[in-house]
Amino acid sequence: MLHCPDCNKCKIKKNGCTHYGIQNYKCKICNRQFVEHNTHTIGSEKRYRIKKALKERVSLR
Repeated sequence: MLHCPDCNKCKIKKNGCTHYGIQNYKCKICNRQFVEHNTHTIGSEKRYRIKKALKERVSLR
């Protein structure tokens, strides 16, 4: 059974497809949109640097 990654509830509905053709889902509880197997992840070090740059209003380019 598919669960929402945010609220961990099972009240999920299909919500179209991504432009890559991957099935999109939407949680009926928290309205989060997600895909079942997200292979695009950002490492914790890179995530930290992005948050720090955004906080300091530095361009990410």
